Amino acid sequence: MEPLSDTRLQVWAVDAAGGLFTTWKLTKDPNAGWAQWSKFLSEVGSLPAGARDIAVAPLPDGRLHLWVTDAAGNLVTTWKTSRDPDATWVPWCNFLTEVGSLPGGARSVAVAPLPDGRLELWVSDTQGGLFTT
Repeated sequence: MEPLSDTRLQVWAVDAAGGLFTTWKLTKDPNAGWAQWSKFLSEVGSLPAGARDIAVAPLPDGRLHLWVTDAAGNLVTTWKTSRDPDATWVPWCNFLTEVGSLPGGARSVAVAPLPDGRLELWVSDTQGGLFTT
């Protein structure tokens, strides 16, 4: 769960079949209802294997950045194209191509903003290793 640039919350969930779904608050009112679940993969594109784990954090300019591990050990990423809370997402990018492969493939992912606005990402692999960038 992470706030959009207009402070509405957005949530993602993975189902047992590896589907990736999202919903968001309809207005900024804390008591507002939620949109119906939407297939996130329909918006961003399919994954090589079903989604396994998700991490999301805001970039320094307020856009959201999302990472997903899949059942094949891939780590892919996408981000909002602008600060507009209704902006589209870029197609998936293979994050391991940028930072290097993991010995056992990606299993879990977590991300958090650092005090200076940069993001730190942690990934565990299938062999129990923990990596950060």
